[in-house]
Amino acid sequence: MNNFQKNAAKGNFAVVIPIGSKIQNNDQIHKETSATTDNTGRGDNMDDSTRTLLNRLDQDMRDHKQEMRDRDASILADAKERENRYREEMKAQDERWRQESKEREERIISALNDMKGDFNDIKEESRTTRNTVIGLTVSVILGVAAMVLAVIYGIK
Repeated sequence: MNNFQKNAAKGNFAVVIPIGSKIQNNDQIHKETSATTDNTGRGDNMDDSTRTLLNRLDQDMRDHKQEMRDRDASILADAKERENRYREEMKAQDERWRQESKEREERIISALNDMKGDFNDIKEESRTTRNTVIGLTVSVILGVAAMVLAVIYGIK
């Protein structure tokens, strides 16, 4: 007789479930524990107490499984919420970068248009300056020619 059987015969009853073992249902445990008890009046009481214990263990296992499912669902919901928040932040950041990029592009285009206007002004000014230089050159040449003629006709 092993220790479990000795303790069961004395009325000291405990169910030991090894770590990593899988329990299919209460009937499996009930069959295993019933085989070790005698069928005296006391054994029937133990059988009822064993059933009660097994029912409590089964309920505890169901509760634990439900808690695990609830915890997993909570963790999954939290992860999804974080992922959605991250996506929203990335979308907002992308939108800000696009807006900044668009503003920068508009400033560059505006600066280029201003430079283009300045170049056109410089071109017009250079055309005006060239025409002024040509006019002054012609005036100087005519003035020198007039002086030469005046000197030539003044000598005669």
